[in-house]
Amino acid sequence: MHEHRDESDLVRPEDACPNCGERDVDRLIWVDDDCVRCATCGTDYNPLEQAPCA
Repeated sequence: MHEHRDESDLVRPEDACPNCGERDVDRLIWVDDDCVRCATCGTDYNPLEQAPCA
């Protein structure tokens, strides 16, 4: 059985993980002021600049 989630649980498509496309807010974890880690694939990225973390 699939859990039903509405759009409020998802980030905008342009803020999704650039590696795997994850959009679930519970799987995208802020690890620094400008860095998010995707719990699905482990990618660290800056969604504000659409770039890898420095």
